[in-house]
Amino acid sequence: MRGSNVGPWPLIISEVSFRSASNRLPEPNSVSGTLAEFYKIHSATTDKVAIYLETVPPQFKSVARGKKKLMCLEFCINLDLCRERIENASDSDEPAGETRGHKRTISASSTVSAAPKRIRSSLPGAGLSAVGSQFSFRGRSVTPLAVKTCSNVTLQKFTVGVDTFDFSPELLKHDIQLDGLMRDSHFAHGQMKVAFDLAIVDTDGKEERYVAKRLYLTSEDQPQTITRVVDRADNCAYLEADAFRLALGEHLLHEFYECAKEREVPVYQYLKFTQAFLGEELPVQVTRTPSVASGVQDGFLDDVVGPTWLIEPKRASHAIISYTTTLNHAPRGLDFAAKTVHAFAHYTFGSSESSLVFADLQGTSARVDGNDGVILFDPMTHTRDGYVVFGPLICNSSQQLTCTGSRGSGLGDFGTKGLETFIETHRCNELCKKLQFDEKFPLELMGDILGPEQTEGSQSGDEMLNPDDADYADDDAAPENGD
Repeated sequence: MRGSNVGPWPLIISEVSFRSASNRLPEPNSVSGTLAEFYKIHSATTDKVAIYLETVPPQFKSVARGKKKLMCLEFCINLDLCRERIENASDSDEPAGETRGHKRTISASSTVSAAPKRIRSSLPGAGLSAVGSQFSFRGRSVTPLAVKTCSNVTLQKFTVGVDTFDFSPELLKHDIQLDGLMRDSHFAHGQMKVAFDLAIVDTDGKEERYVAKRLYLTSEDQPQTITRVVDRADNCAYLEADAFRLALGEHLLHEFYECAKEREVPVYQYLKFTQAFLGEELPVQVTRTPSVASGVQDGFLDDVVGPTWLIEPKRASHAIISYTTTLNHAPRGLDFAAKTVHAFAHYTFGSSESSLVFADLQGTSARVDGNDGVILFDPMTHTRDGYVVFGPLICNSSQQLTCTGSRGSGLGDFGTKGLETFIETHRCNELCKKLQFDEKFPLELMGDILGPEQTEGSQSGDEMLNPDDADYADDDAAPENGD
């Protein structure tokens, strides 16, 4: 990248690809699965074996020598797309398509500095000997595996749905209790949540892997240490709000697709919000104590709920695609998926009569309906009535413990101020225009704005709370849900 004049601007997924011999792209719908699945697809027939496995470019000959199974791929960068994205960036100081970063305050959302990243060379043959050695186990020493401890957990399952009449949250208690193992130590954390591995075993003995998240911080005024335990009621209410955001996002995404279908406007069809449910810890028969991961020391009390977790499926690790940030909705990425995401954001703003906008839309490549798609996760929302409390649902439904204070639609709801940032920074693309959102849903607030200027967990100006970035670390090495 040094010689490409791209400078410190990071690459995004839509600008890169892998190619095999003769500049051939991988088979359709093969790049979102595991490496084993990728190999299986490209070796399924004799024709594919001849194309992808037996055809070895000259620059790979030394790597292929002596190996029976080898797929030779080159990492290609579309510099035209990259330069076009940079030239169209709304702010020359902000790297368009920034892949990861802390949530920013309003004052910081328009500009951000990015340290140059060194990208490995994509030239044929560069560093191939090192790559080839990664697949050889000869001569390697064997070291003992580190022991990782777990706690038995029993979880009462709840799901949060959407009442289609008034778009209010519904809490559904399932007639099922889940037994599993929760890793005692976290594998990743973000600005406000910490994530743990969870394995749940069904009645047939089949094990499913999940990621369980809880809050360790709800305000900048609190000690910023991941060992901190948030009040159980606060943790419960905020996680309920997160689950509702995902359910609401999926419901509105379906409506958006129906709108596009009705108007015969092609959009990217393989977007989906991640599925999640809530798990309330119950006393385990033997230990009768909360899991080590929960950090709760006082055991199970008769008048309060057990520790609550937001639980999502564990997916393969992929780079995170950032479409918008919490307070900046400027276009990021020029591919079809990115344009569809931005049009969807405009749809939610308009169809809600400017009372709701989805922010911090981000995702990872994954299989969606059998195709290569994008799973969206950890969205933020800004609402006109940012002071309205969506929860606590679990607390009020079964226990005496109540949550104090207002939460808006969840952590990071900046109320009217957040809606205004959408008006200021969104730019309609061709999908918005073909769907006539630019005419039907003008970028303005409708009616009088009621409620306070800010919500709990938000302050004005430069002192605004930086909301939770995602379920865990901003570290570039950390995957979307810890795989």
